[in-house]
Amino acid sequence: MKLVTYRRGVESRARVGVIVDDLCVDVARLGAACGEEMPDTMLGLIDAGRPGWARCAPAWTRWAPTCRWAARRRWRT
Repeated sequence: MKLVTYRRGVESRARVGVIVDDLCVDVARLGAACGEEMPDTMLGLIDAGRPGWARCAPAWTRWAPTCRWAARRRWRT
C-alpha cells in the first residue's frame, strides 16, 4: 500500500490517497462510502496517529481494490 498526497488542480487543496494498481483512490471518499470518517489530508492522517491508522487500514485493505469509482486519476510513477 502506498499513500500519496495529490491535487486535482494547481489551486486545489492537497488530499490524501492510496494507490491501488495504477489508480489513486481518495481516502475520504472511500471512508464515506464505508461509513467511516477518514482524514482527507496527509496531515489529518498523521494527526490521527495510530488510532486513526487502525480505523482506516481495514477499509483500505478490504474496499480499496474494488473502489474504482473512488479513484481520482491514473497514477504515473
